[in-house]
Amino acid sequence: MSRILIHVLCDNMLQMTSRGFLMPLVRNRIGLREAGFEFQFFSQAESALTDCELLIVNGRYFDFRRISEPGSVLEELKSWSAQAGALIYYDMYDSSGLIHAEVIPHVDLYVKSYLLRDRQKYRAAMYGGRIYSDWIHRCANINDSDPVFSEPIPEQSDLDKLRVGWNMAYAHYGPLVSRIASLYPRVPLKILLAGTARFFAPGTNRHILTSARIATNYHRETIAYQRRRICDLLGGKVKTGRISKSRYFNELRNSKVVISPFGWGEYAMRDYEAFIGGALLLKPDMSHLETYPALYRDGETMIALRWDAEDLLERLDAIHSNYQEFLDIANCGQETYRMHVTSREGADRFVRHFSGIVSDAIHSRSSSAG
Repeated sequence: MSRILIHVLCDNMLQMTSRGFLMPLVRNRIGLREAGFEFQFFSQAESALTDCELLIVNGRYFDFRRISEPGSVLEELKSWSAQAGALIYYDMYDSSGLIHAEVIPHVDLYVKSYLLRDRQKYRAAMYGGRIYSDWIHRCANINDSDPVFSEPIPEQSDLDKLRVGWNMAYAHYGPLVSRIASLYPRVPLKILLAGTARFFAPGTNRHILTSARIATNYHRETIAYQRRRICDLLGGKVKTGRISKSRYFNELRNSKVVISPFGWGEYAMRDYEAFIGGALLLKPDMSHLETYPALYRDGETMIALRWDAEDLLERLDAIHSNYQEFLDIANCGQETYRMHVTSREGADRFVRHFSGIVSDAIHSRSSSAG
């Protein structure tokens, strides 16, 4: 079997492992090797970086240079693209709306943790850089004190380079597990990545109706609005302040419902912590997104809210009045998540997903060269 040598560049191996970028590549390395992929990981650019069939550059490698020195970043990407077999730019920033449009012409694929299903929306500027902040601005008449807008993708052909990658669903969660996993870049023993935190089965015997540990101190009003509205609607009946990690995880495994609003991005670590803890995930509607793995299915794996949260109390009342009927959803959410991150089936699915991305990148390069 011919092998494809893939070089992966990210500046902070510890952070990228804990955030779920490197985790599935390392944990599924046997399956990926059997599929014909060989990996080398780099934390800085060096002469051997582009000596490969495919180079994957994590956008966080450039950090603030992308803002302060955009020209040098593009020159670096163009140089790597000319030397490597193919080039993928991997965007794992939180928001689905913020695309680094300027890099797309210089790469073969632009892979992002999650994308808008309607790719055409990237052709227009979004208020606040996010589709939901734009919606809140227009529909709730909320203005930011220092407005920003996403950069539109100018060319229709650039949309064809967008692909969904994977996200923080593959990070490790729990009071100790994440710390253990974070040791891997310094002590590369696969046992450190052996599994996520212990799962707790959903059940009716939980004594906390709702967990909603929600920070509201965002400096952008369109981002804070949804969170503040949820807290206002709860009216102090649910505690929303910060607590220690150990108390937080204990609360999750004893809660029937976990409320997880949007923040700087749509998904949150709390989503996966809710699945692990066995709580029913109650979250603003995610149907506008394409994600991998696909964990956000209203009425199947979670319950969706309106983006302005005006149906929050109605949803909570329905759930708490007949929680038994919602247990199947909590169970499905947990089992779907567990399958993707811990099982052989989930590993095989990830390998197929990754293989498709690699194939598309190499095909894009050969098509442009031809």
